[in-house]
Amino acid sequence: MLSPSVSADISKYKSQLDDFLSKKYVDQSLLLGFTAVVQSKFSQWIIDDVAVYHKEIHASSETPQGQETAEFDSIQLLEQLWAKFLHPIVKFYQRQHADLYFQSVDSLKDKKKGTFKIVEMRKLNETFTKFVKTASTGYGSILQHMMSTYENALIPKRYLADLGFESGQNLVKSTHSDFKANLTFVLYHCLLGLGNLSRHAANFTVTYVNPCKSVASYYKHLKSQQDANNKALQSYQPALQYYYKCIGLLPALNEPYNHIGVIFNSVNSKFEAALWFLRSQFTRIPNYVVGKVNLATIFKKPWLDAAFATVKSKKAKDLTEYDVNIWLLRIVAQFFFSSFYKRPYNSEAAQKEFIGVLFSNPETSNFVQSPNIILNHLIVLICFFCWADAEDYQSGRKKLGYFFVSYLNSYFRDVAEINCNRDIHLPNLRFILAFLRKQTALLTFDKGDLNHSLAKAVNAIILNDQEKQSHRMAILSDAYVAQDLPTRTHYFAEDVAFKDFGPIGYQFKDFQDSRLFASDNVGPLFGGEFFPKAQNIPLFLDNYAVQQIEKEFELNGENLDSERKKNLKNDLVAQASESLENDMRFCAIAKQVSNNFDDIAFDEMSHLLQVKVQVSATPVVKNGRKSSPASKKQNKNDKKQSDEKRKRDYASVIREGPTKQKAKELPKPPVPPKAATDDQVQVANSSTDYSTSNVAPSSLEEIESIIAGHAQSFRQPSAAGSKSINTEAGLSDMVNSLINDTYQEKSSEHVVIPDSQESSGGLKTQIPDIQASSTQQNQTSSQQIAATHESPQVQGQGFSMPQAMNMTPHMPISQFAYGSMMPQNQFLQGPPQPFGYPQGYGMPMHSAMAPPPFPQGQPDFQQYANIYGQPGYNMYGDTQGPWVRPGQVPWNYYGGPSSQTSQNFGSSQ
Repeated sequence: MLSPSVSADISKYKSQLDDFLSKKYVDQSLLLGFTAVVQSKFSQWIIDDVAVYHKEIHASSETPQGQETAEFDSIQLLEQLWAKFLHPIVKFYQRQHADLYFQSVDSLKDKKKGTFKIVEMRKLNETFTKFVKTASTGYGSILQHMMSTYENALIPKRYLADLGFESGQNLVKSTHSDFKANLTFVLYHCLLGLGNLSRHAANFTVTYVNPCKSVASYYKHLKSQQDANNKALQSYQPALQYYYKCIGLLPALNEPYNHIGVIFNSVNSKFEAALWFLRSQFTRIPNYVVGKVNLATIFKKPWLDAAFATVKSKKAKDLTEYDVNIWLLRIVAQFFFSSFYKRPYNSEAAQKEFIGVLFSNPETSNFVQSPNIILNHLIVLICFFCWADAEDYQSGRKKLGYFFVSYLNSYFRDVAEINCNRDIHLPNLRFILAFLRKQTALLTFDKGDLNHSLAKAVNAIILNDQEKQSHRMAILSDAYVAQDLPTRTHYFAEDVAFKDFGPIGYQFKDFQDSRLFASDNVGPLFGGEFFPKAQNIPLFLDNYAVQQIEKEFELNGENLDSERKKNLKNDLVAQASESLENDMRFCAIAKQVSNNFDDIAFDEMSHLLQVKVQVSATPVVKNGRKSSPASKKQNKNDKKQSDEKRKRDYASVIREGPTKQKAKELPKPPVPPKAATDDQVQVANSSTDYSTSNVAPSSLEEIESIIAGHAQSFRQPSAAGSKSINTEAGLSDMVNSLINDTYQEKSSEHVVIPDSQESSGGLKTQIPDIQASSTQQNQTSSQQIAATHESPQVQGQGFSMPQAMNMTPHMPISQFAYGSMMPQNQFLQGPPQPFGYPQGYGMPMHSAMAPPPFPQGQPDFQQYANIYGQPGYNMYGDTQGPWVRPGQVPWNYYGGPSSQTSQNFGSSQ
């Protein structure tokens, strides 16, 4: 609670400001002087309050009753500074700018040649710029004082260095968690105030000042709107940087998300604006009404239909990122805001066409090769799905659910089939799996394709790089036997970007991060950028990676100047860090698939994923008698021999699909058997291989029998009740099955969709203006393509499935899955690393996760190797044990049954 003297001063200053702003003609210099006085007073009050609070809370920490006497008023002071003083002054200047602007525009209507009040606008904006500078200086002084005076273990010391706020050396330490939290709130409000001032300054320049420089500038501004929007976004970059820092400090608070949405809306980036308004709804603090109203306002305004009509008029090859984003917004708008749109609209056709354009289209493959485009789509779809779920809007939830699943299936298939570095999609796959782990309701809309497409994508990532194949196969093997989640040394970029994002459970939770939260060093929770470094190289890189960086730098940096050498070194470090993080991302993905997808299993023969197939017990019937076990066994042996002749590289199966046998390789056909009658047509279940023999058919009846085997729909009785083959009913089934010799019949169990009531209005809300608050399985799985129905059966947990591939592993099976198949002491040398950390990427052996002290301040990588180094390697990466480097033998990502289970954030629930 504010002291009486401070409250009295605030009331006095507020009365003076109201008196200034109520006059018709305001003395601008007097207003600037008033602002400087008020800002100085508030700054001193806040600095003094923090000092007193620090003294009182630490003096009373030994007596719990005394903690209640320690009051903290700085947050209230910062809120009143903006709400009662700075924001009213900003609105005053906004009205002044708007009046001059509209007077200039109105002059064009009355005269042949209008006259703009250029000088008046320039002088007014210069005065406003001085006001912004004065107010920003006040916020900056508070920030700098807090950073240079107090130690705050909740943020890295270099967190605000890029904004010019450096941390001091001899900092006042605090052991009280409440003080650290309140100090973080002070930093947050200062950054929020700086962002608000910068946003309004950019808005005035873009909206009023630049168009009024001349009549020509005004007309140019109207005609080249897209270029103007791009330039305007550059003006907003400082404000965006402040807001992003706010989100990094306290991601649960909604205002920065909404303000970012307001910025994008002001530059006509409607999709990005909708995305950030949605983000404002899904932090730990719910029901942020302003963001929800702003979101609905975007969809209510009539711009979307016109923009979508322009998109539809373009050819696929001419579509841009802006176009596909508009397309997605129009689809979602039909689900949730259909009452706003009166034009006829075929939603199903638009969805299919959108999926066809975005995926599996050579002309637009650039979209799926840009992970950020896909990520933004995923955020919008996820938020709308969760919003419909929270509002119990079953109609929109159902429609969006089927579209969302179709989107995911198509994306997974493209990840498996595109010709590019698939590792760039690993963050998106982590994001999708984190959502599916938390929001299992989406899986009720799956038509059976998601397991196949996901398994295919993961297998393709394994086989993406020849050098990493065996390495990632081993990771996958460990994921299916490990009891715990993997561990790591720091947060990745996507972890930082989605802190406190509700639809994924507020953290990804696919790593055991309890050690990170228990550490005294918070830097790793803000990303690898804030991890301890030596010679500008982060210490989570092992000695081998350091050696490779130095070699590349020596080879390529000889003839470069100092600036280009610095850039080269940074690029090499970034590449090495990204390579490590991608391997760890794949480790988390593999574990999430093993934990949460019961229908996807690990095939021990191929070391890849295989979708489980429920095989029925339908016998082979001929003349009303079951075939004998002896004939089955003989047929199985013959088939096994035939399979051995058709072994292929599995990567080519994923990329190219199954190949046909050349005619010259076919053996001579045997003596044609006696033609079978209709009663003798063979009936078999979906696991039967119908055409794996290399014997050519010798009669029309045999051809019909083969076709019937490929598609059970052909064997259904016709309408007339005859026993002839029903060709029309099984045409689609036959085409699909001819692609895959082991076509598996889909389960007869259908997903039950819950009943829902249509609502013409969708999600309803009031619609004022945008404001910123100041307070298909078309392709079968790759495993089935390479398998045959009578190949050796791999026994799983209560199921039987065909072997995924007939391929000799790259290395003996005993070399895979070191986490479970090899005792720990056989490869760990020196002090044991925490379970789950890759050898050479282990956590430091001291609690603070900070580098050890070095004599004369010069780091020595040999000393780092003792703590961060890789057991089994010397400081230059040479092998000292059974390891073969690089990439041929895996590190131990998982601790197996003996590792400690995380009790905080490591849970997969």
